[in-house]
Amino acid sequence: MRDGELEESLLSVLGNKGGKDLIQEAAEFSLDAVLDDGLVKDIPIVGAVAKLYSVAVGAQGYVFAKKIRKFLVELSSIPQQQREDFARKLEEDKKLRERTVETVVTLLDKLDDLQKARLLARAFAGYVRNEFDFSTFQRLAAAVDRCLVADLPLLEKMQRPVSLEGYIGDMLVSAGLATIESIPAIRASGVNKTYGISHLGELFVQIVVKGLPRDD
Repeated sequence: MRDGELEESLLSVLGNKGGKDLIQEAAEFSLDAVLDDGLVKDIPIVGAVAKLYSVAVGAQGYVFAKKIRKFLVELSSIPQQQREDFARKLEEDKKLRERTVETVVTLLDKLDDLQKARLLARAFAGYVRNEFDFSTFQRLAAAVDRCLVADLPLLEKMQRPVSLEGYIGDMLVSAGLATIESIPAIRASGVNKTYGISHLGELFVQIVVKGLPRDD
C-alpha cells in the first residue's frame, strides 16, 4: 500500500458529490466481499467503496475496517445534499481536507471499542452539518476516545450535581465533559465528590449521547 492511500480512499467516499451515494453504499457493503478466509482476496478492486475496505483491511486489519463501516453507517443518515455541501467545503480548502481525513483515520485506529466508531461519527456529523468548527469536533472526538461507553448516559443526569465514584467522575472531568462541584471534607468509604456537566458536556449530550440505548 502506498503512503496516503487509505486517507485518499476514505476521502473518495466522504467527498463524493452527485450520482451514486457512496456513503450509503459503504454502509450496506459486506466486508466478506474483500475477504477470503480472513485474508484480503486477490481480486481486482472494483469501485471506490470496495477499494476503501480492501485498503483498510490490508493496512490495519479486519477490526479497523469494521470501525470504518460503523462510522459510515452513522454518517449515511445525513441528507446527501448536506454531505455534498461538506465535500465542496473540503475541496475549497486543501489543508482542511488533509487535516480532516488524517484526523478521522487516526481517531478510528485508536478507538478501543467498536461502538465508539458510531459515537465518533455522531460527533463528525455535527461538523459536517456545520453546527460547530473542526476544533470542537476534535474535542468531542477526544472525549469519545477517553471515556467508557457505559458511563456516557450518566451525563444526561448531571444537569444538577450528582455524587459519583471518583474513578468515573474524574474520567469525565479529564475528558472535559464534567466539572468537580464539591469535595467532601471527610474522606471515607461511600462519601464521594459531586460532579456537574460542563459546557462541552452539554454539547456532547446533544450531539453524541442523545438517543443512546440505556440499561436503566
